[in-house]
Amino acid sequence: MRYTSFGDKTNFELLDSKSFLKFCKESGIVTKTWTVTDVDLAYTKAKGKGEKRIRYDEFCEALIITAAGKYKTAPTVDDGVKALLRVIMDAFQAGQLCTSSSTRSDAADADVSRLQISDSGSGMGSGPSAPIRRASSSGMGSSAGSTFDRLNDESTFTGQYRERFEGDKTTNTTAFIGNTNTKTNEKVDDISQVLRPGKGPEVLTPARKKALTALQAAQSNYPELDHDTLQPVFIRYCMFGDKNNQELLDSKNFLKWGKDTGLVSGRLTTTDMDLIYTKVKQKGERRINYSEWCASLYLIADKKCAGDIQSVVASAVPQ
Repeated sequence: MRYTSFGDKTNFELLDSKSFLKFCKESGIVTKTWTVTDVDLAYTKAKGKGEKRIRYDEFCEALIITAAGKYKTAPTVDDGVKALLRVIMDAFQAGQLCTSSSTRSDAADADVSRLQISDSGSGMGSGPSAPIRRASSSGMGSSAGSTFDRLNDESTFTGQYRERFEGDKTTNTTAFIGNTNTKTNEKVDDISQVLRPGKGPEVLTPARKKALTALQAAQSNYPELDHDTLQPVFIRYCMFGDKNNQELLDSKNFLKWGKDTGLVSGRLTTTDMDLIYTKVKQKGERRINYSEWCASLYLIADKKCAGDIQSVVASAVPQ
């Protein structure tokens, strides 16, 4: 409640991302290993679709996500949550949480103070295995419960967190370390076996299929060319002015390539380049593919170097 009312004294229900980040910074959750970006991602995952702010139950879910991500080496999610709550309690007892007097709330103090981590029933535990004592839910109403009660309510867990609890509600810490889709520990050698729908092998677009066909045609028709060197040059000029295009070269960039490499000079003019481009281009098309560009190298060699294709290839890569 302190942080929901930060900047808006009438708001005690919804927490925005800015205030959530403020809470994480002041409580010491944000570190070099758990950055501001990680905090924003946890907030987004917990936030309802189409919503801009989170409710208390979603705030608890964000803390669970944070604990799972921040303490990946913890044996269980519970252990990660305990470690996270210790950090928050330390910050609370040190008076670091939302220290502005205008935003302090007795109800919020009571709610945070009910998070007690102890071996004997009072005070702080001395080791990482110190259990968390569930305090009474009085003070916030019987339906509210303590913060830990909300964080540890298995009925609110979703996704991978829900899978850790089975029929008897006991934590299953050894399950699903292998193939989580089949809930077994079998070793997965082929990841395609467990990919979710829509996550399969790359689906080639029509443009990409044409590009691969053009490459295969060039390799078949012009085996003497060094395609490992030439194709990156072709792609570079295809992408000039259109970073998403790697398949087709227009006449403007074809001429730019000729000028950049120094091929357009002496016996080879810009008019010659336009005529060569038109010859290799298919009828009705406006741009050429990689195989057609390779064909243009031979026409350039005939015009400029008396058919010496290797001389043209040597000049085809811009310096």
